[in-house]
Amino acid sequence: MPNNINSINNSTDQVDSRIAEQSTEEQIQSSYNQLQDAAQETITLLSSITNRPQFQTSLDNTIGDLQSRMQDLDRAIQQLNENNYSDDGLVASVLNEILIINDLLEQGRNQVVEINASNNYSSITLPEHIIREHAQNESPQIRMSIARLGNLPEDIIRLLASDQSEEVRRSIASKPILPEDIIRLLASDQSEEVRRSIASKPILPEDVIRLLAADQSEEVRRNIAKIRRYLPEDIIRALATDEVLRIRIEIALRDDLTYDVIRVLASDKEFIVRRLITDIEDLPIDVFRLLAADEESEVRIFISMNESLPRSLVRQLAADQLETVRGNIAVRRNLPEDLVRQLASDESESVRIKIARNENIPIRLIRQLATDQSEIVRSSIAVRRNLPEDLVRQLASDESYWVRSRLFIYE
Repeated sequence: MPNNINSINNSTDQVDSRIAEQSTEEQIQSSYNQLQDAAQETITLLSSITNRPQFQTSLDNTIGDLQSRMQDLDRAIQQLNENNYSDDGLVASVLNEILIINDLLEQGRNQVVEINASNNYSSITLPEHIIREHAQNESPQIRMSIARLGNLPEDIIRLLASDQSEEVRRSIASKPILPEDIIRLLASDQSEEVRRSIASKPILPEDVIRLLAADQSEEVRRNIAKIRRYLPEDIIRALATDEVLRIRIEIALRDDLTYDVIRVLASDKEFIVRRLITDIEDLPIDVFRLLAADEESEVRIFISMNESLPRSLVRQLAADQLETVRGNIAVRRNLPEDLVRQLASDESESVRIKIARNENIPIRLIRQLATDQSEIVRSSIAVRRNLPEDLVRQLASDESYWVRSRLFIYE
């Protein structure tokens, strides 16, 4: 579309100026031709929005008005051509219709911009001249709608990154890809929301990471702590001692922690941070000891499930006061026989049930558990495969129907 189409869309004064420079016939015909192109483009754009049912009525009304007005203008232009522009009243009417259609075009383009941006980054592509026209619109809402588009030229991104409206700058900051200088500019923005948007990006320059890791906003620092791809070790260490619990939790969830940071987190005052560390398999031995002796039972429960738990601590936790901890030890593979014997005689039925279900216990302890006072323990033995024939006969005569019935579960 010709660049001067925007002049048709701006004001009556510019139309009057063009009248002064051209003959009436030339001016009307030129404006008419440009309006035809603009109307077709706008109708096409409005018609392409098919996945926004909440806007459909408004879109249909705008399209209908434009089509009706353009048909009226077509007829009026035809009449002017037939009478050689001799009817001054009809000329004035046509000029007025041109201005009305111009307003409708502006309304239609604003609808396209706003609806296109309503889901942040729409797949609809707007013509560049419409983007440039609206990027400097006096309405912050319109500028924000432009900022949310996904097909912005870099100079428009730079323009809107310095916009006076926080919402506009935040919309730019939320874009998945930005030039590094724009990232640095927005990382120092006075708005916390803008800085949060920058801090949420998965990849940032190291100088920006360092700046935002020391931000006064805990939400900004937390977003930095969430970055999984790369954080300098000293930044991880600093955030591991942050006063905000949620930030320390984010650090504890990382899979790139050094032993120094792990030791810091293992001594955290909040048990939830210490508990998260228990999932790390290759903990230092001193951290294993610290967590195995933790005063918080939940920490001991989870460290007892760690596959890399040292043998000395397996023994320690097998005697833990909490039966859940002892039960977690009872299901471990390759337990020493004396420890199996200890757990097979545990006062807790749930612990004895778990050791009875352990596939790696010796036959003599299987026989012991087959005479346990708990029918659930005995039934756990009854379901084992390849039991000795005499033990099968013993369990087949068990007083409990439940135990007897479990013998045939695999047959």
